[in-house]
Amino acid sequence: MRSPLRIDIALGAFVAAAHLAVNPLLGKSIGVLYGDASTYHRLAKRLAESLVYGPPQTHRAPGWPIVLAVPYRFFGANPTYGLVLNAVLTGLTVVVLVKLGERLGLTVRQARIAAVGYGLFPWILVIGSTLYSETLFNLLAVSLCLIVVKLRAKRPTSIWWWLIAGLVAGCAALVRPQMALWFPVGLVFALGRRWDWKAAIVMAVGVVMIISPWAWRNYQRFDAFVPLTTSGGASLWAANNDLSGPGLVQFRLLPPVAGANEIQVDKARRRIALDWIRTHPGEFAKRVPQRLVRTFDPMSRGDKGAFGSTSLRWAVRTAWLGVLFTIFLGLLKFHRGRWLAPISFVVFVSLLPVTFGGGTFRYLIPALPFLALWSVVGVWQILGWWRRTYAPTGRAASG
Repeated sequence: MRSPLRIDIALGAFVAAAHLAVNPLLGKSIGVLYGDASTYHRLAKRLAESLVYGPPQTHRAPGWPIVLAVPYRFFGANPTYGLVLNAVLTGLTVVVLVKLGERLGLTVRQARIAAVGYGLFPWILVIGSTLYSETLFNLLAVSLCLIVVKLRAKRPTSIWWWLIAGLVAGCAALVRPQMALWFPVGLVFALGRRWDWKAAIVMAVGVVMIISPWAWRNYQRFDAFVPLTTSGGASLWAANNDLSGPGLVQFRLLPPVAGANEIQVDKARRRIALDWIRTHPGEFAKRVPQRLVRTFDPMSRGDKGAFGSTSLRWAVRTAWLGVLFTIFLGLLKFHRGRWLAPISFVVFVSLLPVTFGGGTFRYLIPALPFLALWSVVGVWQILGWWRRTYAPTGRAASG
């Protein structure tokens, strides 16, 4: 039995309203334009007002600024409109996540609980109170996963559905470039057991159709091939140096890098980072598991340190360990077949980039929709075990 769409939309609207209700409080304590959000706001503002992108010209992928520029264009470049957009995108993600959960085999109740739990998860509320790109990216990632799961379960007569998957994947890559690491996995899903080369080619064409205008724009301006961004070198260098440890280091603490443009600076930073990895293989190998631990720590900062007081940190971490235990139980039950699709997103979009680019919980946010599904499965496992162990039998209860 499929969940009625109107109920799912109502749940999405409830989550969106909850975000709008807490935004003033969280935005005041954290800052709507905290960190990278100020750059996204500035890019969207200039794009809305003068239809010009940058500066920076290529350091940030254009997906989120383009979408953010739409309300800025019609209503004015006020960050409040971006927060409303974030709430709407999170509500839509809830709707799509319910459908994904059902397609993966969850009951309607389980899928709804997982989707609402994701939408009201504290970190999702926090990220929704800033102008970060995760709200848009998560909607695209969950939608793409749903498309892939549907196409894998029942191959359509028309391979052009794989074009839609490629278009969504390309849009997601222009929001967060690490989606490019998932492209080979997407092609494997398209090939399937019957090695459908047409589906794989059509999906690749969809990706190229979305990315190529941006890549061509960059080539015309800089005479260089930049398909997504020039932020890769910066991310790599911020995590691989003598000061960063398992996290990231602020660039003001690193020596300046000279270059005629953003592309040359990015290449120089990448070269410095790779040289450091080659000359410090032992230290790099030691940092990889530390980065993964920091990624699963909900109180970790991007640079060194953590949020909150010591008592608050450990209270949150203890509660999060309980959630991780339910996710582990869910993974034990569902880790094959159609569930390989969400596993691929968690591994290639969230965890693989961390091994090279430093660990922080923000990098786990794209995996949270899928982890919510496994968490609910784990909770049902625990409830089933409790009923079998402690619930009275019919005869004993009547006696």
